[in-house]
Amino acid sequence: MGQKTDFETTSHIISEKVIGRDLVKGYLIARLLDPSSFVIAIAGIDGIGKTTLAQYICNNKRVKKHFDRLLWVYASRDFTVTKILKDMLVCAGKKIPRDSTKERLQKIFFKNFATKSFLLVLDDISDGDPNQSLRSKWDELRKLTESGSRGSKVLISTLNKSVAIIMACDDPYPLENLNRTDSWLLFKQVAFTGVHQSESEDIGKQIAEMCSRVPLVIHIIAGTLRDKHTVEDWWNFRDEELPTFSRHKKDIKQSLKRSYDQLNPRLKLCFASCSLFSKGVPQLDTHALGLGEFLLFGNIRQVLQLDNVGLEAVPKELQGASLLESL
Repeated sequence: MGQKTDFETTSHIISEKVIGRDLVKGYLIARLLDPSSFVIAIAGIDGIGKTTLAQYICNNKRVKKHFDRLLWVYASRDFTVTKILKDMLVCAGKKIPRDSTKERLQKIFFKNFATKSFLLVLDDISDGDPNQSLRSKWDELRKLTESGSRGSKVLISTLNKSVAIIMACDDPYPLENLNRTDSWLLFKQVAFTGVHQSESEDIGKQIAEMCSRVPLVIHIIAGTLRDKHTVEDWWNFRDEELPTFSRHKKDIKQSLKRSYDQLNPRLKLCFASCSLFSKGVPQLDTHALGLGEFLLFGNIRQVLQLDNVGLEAVPKELQGASLLESL
């Protein structure tokens, strides 16, 4: 498999409106303005809308007024503290001397932010660097961020709740799929530009239901339909193209693959064992297995040295990685 390409994000809003996120937006803004919170986290699969939500939060009038500076940094998988520090200073409009050492960058940072409150956004942060653990990076980075004026905060977006916990956020917000109503509203916003809505609403609702209620998938499919200008084209798309439409599947599979790659070896084996269960099984119940399957699952538990308590914790950890759905 080829190396994953990182797509850098910014704090600039590129959509007119975030649909279906008003409650969570209000909740997270309240957390940012709460003096008792330091790290606030948004967790969920790629395409669920974490970056978009963070953009809207950062551009909220109350948030802008509360902080002296907004620092938006895209944290690539193999980020270094030095790179984050450079990006923070560039975001603040500071000139960086060529070949600056980490010590030099720290001095510039302390000089400019010791008396200012700031909101640092670390977008798409993960624990995928084989050379240095996220915990050691965060220990170093936290000392820097805590040097700002009282009231400075860190907002992170991540695939995995465990990343947020490493970064001292005990209650990351799990961003879920849109509900049916909001999925349809988003679909209409993107798709209905080339055909009359009244003529295509029935087929549009059917297609919207097939988009998994994931904003990225909705955008991709609705964007494709936007270029189809007759209702007949929409019906043909549903019947002929949608079943083999690969682009949205690729996006979701890629995001789930990233979540899987960040699991430790034990959880990877446990996740593989979930294929023993039928779709929709509400919990990992070994009583539902046949004899051969039960023996295999029992061997997995023995190999991993999991007691009953440890086994019960597995679904929660996989849910935290967005690989199991909470029912």
